[in-house]
Amino acid sequence: MLKTLYRKLSKIVPMDITRLLMWQLNKDSLGYAHTDFNFSRLNSNDLVPLINKPEYELSESVVASLESNSVVCIGALHKQQLIGYMFFCTSPVEPHRNSGGKPFSGIGLVFPENVRYVYKVLVLPEHRGKKVAKLILYYAAEYFQSRGIDWIVTTTDWTNSAFLNVTQSVGFKTVGTAAEIVLGSKHLYRLPRRFSLGKSAESALNMIKPDVNR
Repeated sequence: MLKTLYRKLSKIVPMDITRLLMWQLNKDSLGYAHTDFNFSRLNSNDLVPLINKPEYELSESVVASLESNSVVCIGALHKQQLIGYMFFCTSPVEPHRNSGGKPFSGIGLVFPENVRYVYKVLVLPEHRGKKVAKLILYYAAEYFQSRGIDWIVTTTDWTNSAFLNVTQSVGFKTVGTAAEIVLGSKHLYRLPRRFSLGKSAESALNMIKPDVNR
């Protein structure tokens, strides 16, 4: 009932309400082994042939971002076919990577070097319900832990029950809620308090609103 009302209201007053989720990695975060799927880090050459295949939802700019050391894509393969992927990036996260699309401007994030942000996720329809996204997260946890990463953070629409269930099943915790509301040419924001990851001021995650109302 509440989700239905939210969707109806959003057609009148565009609003993007998201959950902020954090996962602290540890030895219990490992568990991706699976006999049917293989997992690996993908580079731009792996994804270029898929740009013209609509089911993969990949643009040239998204694929080109893998040329940067700040972006990592982890893929799941079944019988040598890519069936799902997740993109991760370092701080700062540009608002367009945490946006509900038009007419929203998005909300940026800044966090320490030992954190990675999940900003693009896809599993092909015929492979949904097979725990592919969950297994990618487990593989990513091992991949990033071996490189000194302690946390994975993500955001998702509060009505996205499928992804919320996946993230919570591996250990993500909801630590805040953010909102962007569009009233004509004005963008209104509600941001959560910063999330502390240590004792110093630099060891914290902050959500930052873009300057779009000047």
